[in-house]
Amino acid sequence: MIVYNIPQCTHNNILYETFLELAELKGIAGVKDSSGDFVTFSRWLYSETAKKTSIVQGEDYLDGPSLNAGAKGLVSGLCNVWVKPYIEIMEGSQREDWCLATIIIPG
Repeated sequence: MIVYNIPQCTHNNILYETFLELAELKGIAGVKDSSGDFVTFSRWLYSETAKKTSIVQGEDYLDGPSLNAGAKGLVSGLCNVWVKPYIEIMEGSQREDWCLATIIIPG
Protein backbone atom coordinates (compact mmCIF):
# COMPACT_ATOMS: atom_id res chain seq x y z
CA MET A 1 0.00 0.00 0.00
CA ILE A 2 1.19 3.51 -0.79
CA VAL A 3 0.28 6.39 1.53
CA TYR A 4 -0.98 9.14 -0.76
CA ASN A 5 -0.71 12.72 0.50
CA ILE A 6 -2.86 15.02 -1.60
CA PRO A 7 -4.35 17.53 0.84
CA GLN A 8 -5.74 19.81 -1.86
CA CYS A 9 -8.25 17.04 -2.66
CA THR A 10 -8.67 15.27 0.68
CA HIS A 11 -8.51 18.36 2.93
CA ASN A 12 -6.19 16.33 5.17
CA ASN A 13 -2.45 16.80 5.11
CA ILE A 14 -0.40 13.82 6.25
CA LEU A 15 2.06 15.20 8.73
CA TYR A 16 5.67 14.05 8.89
CA GLU A 17 5.13 12.32 12.23
CA THR A 18 1.97 10.61 11.00
CA PHE A 19 3.78 9.15 8.01
CA LEU A 20 6.54 7.83 10.24
CA GLU A 21 3.90 6.00 12.29
CA LEU A 22 2.05 4.70 9.23
CA ALA A 23 5.28 3.46 7.65
CA GLU A 24 5.77 1.10 10.59
CA LEU A 25 2.57 -0.77 9.67
CA LYS A 26 2.91 -4.01 7.76
CA GLY A 27 2.18 -3.55 4.06
CA ILE A 28 3.11 0.13 3.72
CA ALA A 29 5.53 0.38 0.78
CA GLY A 30 5.96 4.15 0.68
CA VAL A 31 4.42 7.54 0.16
CA LYS A 32 3.39 9.55 -2.87
CA ASP A 33 3.38 13.21 -2.00
CA SER A 34 1.38 15.63 -4.14
CA SER A 35 1.12 18.35 -1.50
CA GLY A 36 3.79 20.63 -2.98
CA ASP A 37 5.39 20.91 0.47
CA PHE A 38 9.02 20.26 -0.45
CA VAL A 39 10.23 20.77 3.12
CA THR A 40 8.18 17.87 4.49
CA PHE A 41 8.93 15.80 1.38
CA SER A 42 12.65 16.30 1.98
CA ARG A 43 12.27 15.33 5.64
CA TRP A 44 10.62 12.08 4.53
CA LEU A 45 13.47 11.44 2.08
CA TYR A 46 16.13 11.83 4.75
CA SER A 47 14.31 9.97 7.51
CA GLU A 48 15.31 6.50 8.68
CA THR A 49 11.91 5.37 7.43
CA ALA A 50 12.91 6.20 3.84
CA LYS A 51 15.44 3.37 3.97
CA LYS A 52 12.51 0.94 4.29
CA THR A 53 10.00 2.63 2.00
CA SER A 54 9.81 4.42 -1.34
CA ILE A 55 9.22 8.16 -1.42
CA VAL A 56 7.86 9.43 -4.75
CA GLN A 57 6.89 12.89 -5.95
CA GLY A 58 3.45 13.64 -7.34
CA GLU A 59 3.73 17.42 -7.87
CA ASP A 60 5.03 18.13 -11.37
CA TYR A 61 6.84 21.36 -10.44
CA LEU A 62 8.96 19.43 -7.93
CA ASP A 63 9.86 16.41 -10.05
CA GLY A 64 13.44 17.38 -10.96
CA PRO A 65 14.40 18.73 -7.53
CA SER A 66 12.86 15.66 -5.88
CA LEU A 67 14.94 13.26 -7.98
CA ASN A 68 18.01 15.35 -7.21
CA ALA A 69 17.22 15.05 -3.51
CA GLY A 70 16.85 11.27 -3.67
CA ALA A 71 13.22 10.48 -4.53
CA LYS A 72 12.72 6.93 -5.82
CA GLY A 73 10.47 8.10 -8.64
CA LEU A 74 7.67 10.25 -9.93
CA VAL A 75 3.96 9.81 -10.41
CA SER A 76 2.85 12.56 -12.73
CA GLY A 77 -0.47 13.37 -14.32
CA LEU A 78 1.07 15.56 -16.99
CA CYS A 79 3.52 12.94 -18.21
CA ASN A 80 0.61 10.98 -19.66
CA VAL A 81 0.25 13.60 -22.38
CA TRP A 82 3.73 15.17 -22.49
CA VAL A 83 6.17 12.28 -22.14
CA LYS A 84 9.50 13.50 -23.58
CA PRO A 85 10.46 15.99 -20.83
CA TYR A 86 9.82 13.39 -18.14
CA ILE A 87 11.99 10.84 -19.91
CA GLU A 88 14.74 13.48 -20.09
CA ILE A 89 14.39 14.26 -16.39
CA MET A 90 14.58 10.57 -15.42
CA GLU A 91 17.52 9.89 -17.74
CA GLY A 92 19.34 12.97 -16.43
CA SER A 93 18.79 11.81 -12.88
CA GLN A 94 20.03 8.30 -13.64
CA ARG A 95 23.20 9.77 -15.20
CA GLU A 96 23.52 12.21 -12.28
CA ASP A 97 23.25 15.07 -14.77
CA TRP A 98 21.64 17.33 -12.20
CA CYS A 99 21.22 20.27 -14.59
CA LEU A 100 19.09 18.18 -16.94
CA ALA A 101 17.28 16.48 -14.10
CA THR A 102 16.24 19.86 -12.67
CA ILE A 103 14.14 20.91 -15.66
CA ILE A 104 11.02 22.61 -14.39
CA ILE A 105 7.97 21.43 -16.28
CA PRO A 106 5.62 24.32 -17.09
CA GLY A 107 2.02 23.72 -16.05
